Amino acid sequence: MDYTNINKILLSLILALRDLEESLNEEEEKAIATAGRKLRTEVEYWEKAIEPDLLATIEKNPKLSERFKYYKSKLDRIYEKNPDILFPTDEYLNSIANTPQTPAKLSLPKETSEDRKRERNSKEIINMATEVMTKKPLTQTAKKINFLQTIKDFIDK
Repeated sequence: MDYTNINKILLSLILALRDLEESLNEEEEKAIATAGRKLRTEVEYWEKAIEPDLLATIEKNPKLSERFKYYKSKLDRIYEKNPDILFPTDEYLNSIANTPQTPAKLSLPKETSEDRKRERNSKEIINMATEVMTKKPLTQTAKKINFLQTIKDFIDK
């Protein structure tokens, strides 16, 4: 399964939720929570059922949709240039080792393949997203995840 699209959509959603000043209405929160519960247990149905329902819910809220589209377009461009930038592969990290920004040799955990490492990283994004998606109020829960500010700052450059 290619998790790149899932990653971009989930990160875009959570970042968009962080930007909202007002909470979502009950119907929107319920629909996103349902998508989160399904995603947690049935990720294989992402393309057929979960993604279309989630995108329809996002589209119904103009402010959420605007911020979602902003982050999604930024992530599309970032991933197009370098799909490993947010969760780099060993090869990418080693290619930047011993530069002024990373003077020491990086000690990296060994994975049996880069695909397995990407899958593990994607599952971490899914786990984080499903936690946010299933806890009310969603906008406040999203704001509590501190590392997203780093991603947001990177995207906004």
